[in-house]
Amino acid sequence: MDDFLSQLDINPNANLDELPKQFASVMLFMQIDRHIEPNANEIRMFLRAALFLHGNLEIHGQTLEQKLKEYQQIKKTELNSILTKFHDGSLLDDVCERLLMTETGPNHILEIQTFCNDFLDPIRYLNILRRAQDIRCKESNIDEIAAEAKFLITTTFQLKTPRDIDTAIKRLLDNVNFDTLAWIINFNEPNTYFFMKCLIIQKEICSGLEHGLISENFIASMYEVSSQDETGLSTYIKCLQNKYFANSLMVFCINYLTAIGNRSLEVDKPDIMKHDLLHVSFLIAGMLSSKSECRVEFHKKLAAMSEELKLNDTSNLQIFNKEQNLR
Repeated sequence: MDDFLSQLDINPNANLDELPKQFASVMLFMQIDRHIEPNANEIRMFLRAALFLHGNLEIHGQTLEQKLKEYQQIKKTELNSILTKFHDGSLLDDVCERLLMTETGPNHILEIQTFCNDFLDPIRYLNILRRAQDIRCKESNIDEIAAEAKFLITTTFQLKTPRDIDTAIKRLLDNVNFDTLAWIINFNEPNTYFFMKCLIIQKEICSGLEHGLISENFIASMYEVSSQDETGLSTYIKCLQNKYFANSLMVFCINYLTAIGNRSLEVDKPDIMKHDLLHVSFLIAGMLSSKSECRVEFHKKLAAMSEELKLNDTSNLQIFNKEQNLR
């Protein structure tokens, strides 16, 4: 079928007696069932087929439509459905949406997005994604969190400039629930459209943690998700398997505890102290749990921090005693 489709074109001078035969074969191929599992190449084939139908109908108009209606090998109901969608401008949108509804369609958003960038305006593409997401989320066997995460990733990186993307990522961290962000942190499928995008968002999260600039809402949402039930706690513990994230969170917690323990900062507290002590304490408890892969490493860091605080207290005491002796 790939060879057949590769030979098809949209030609103003095409033989209109031959086109109905080609239409019949293409329409038979384009029976997109919800339960098929297309790969990337098959996705491109479906899109190429849709463009062939749309382009020829656009060029040859009523003459081709009449030829198609007269051709006995094309089912009238299927033809009427295609013609209706062509005339209301939804033929290409409908094919993209149906591909996203298949079992593996969402894994090949790159192919669909590339097609839409060439033939549809960005608003139409985002509407296709929203409709597909809404439909998939209503199905009991669809992972609603994964669908939301994929939609957010796609719309974020649809923006035109790096600055806009950076701003959108910061808004994600400030407004999106941690269970959705946890999907991004845990995503580890290198051969997909989403992998590099997830790494970029992960990097922003980890940088914010390490520098104490992470959103207050991000930490609060981590606490709310992980403390509400066993599923939420498991989601948090799973995130700690990502070593980059776990190390960054350890740095954040150590810096938070150090700020609390450093008495010289009581008046002028650092920005990291904006986070609720209860929230941070719960996250620390999760890292110290027996299920956490970073438990041993975090114990070591806490021990080192404790020793450093003791030295600081001793140093401050010695300075105080010298001042007293001078008096």
